[in-house]
Amino acid sequence: TFLFTGSLINAFAVMIVMSCPCATVLAASTAISAGISNGAKNGILIKGGDALENVSKADVFCFDKTGTLTTGKPMVSDLLTMPNVDEKELVKYAAIAEYRNSHPIAKSIVDH
Repeated sequence: TFLFTGSLINAFAVMIVMSCPCATVLAASTAISAGISNGAKNGILIKGGDALENVSKADVFCFDKTGTLTTGKPMVSDLLTMPNVDEKELVKYAAIAEYRNSHPIAKSIVDH
């Protein structure tokens, strides 16, 4: 690299990346995790790293109208249970399971 660029800093950076490729992999996965975490803190749910990476390639975005965009807070609007399951019991146990979870969908279950 030094022969092509004449830059000792670029040559050193290339040498580090070539000798430690695991650091590059760790940095990329850490950046994706940080992006998902930052989105969650701001109420944006991201399905996974692939979805986050593919956003940069998108030309058009479509959103569903579940109240998440209009109110900024997801909410449970309807329940569909099995024939012998009591709706109040289901909500009670779901709320118990999600009580200490800070995820926006978990909060909507507890608030229901």
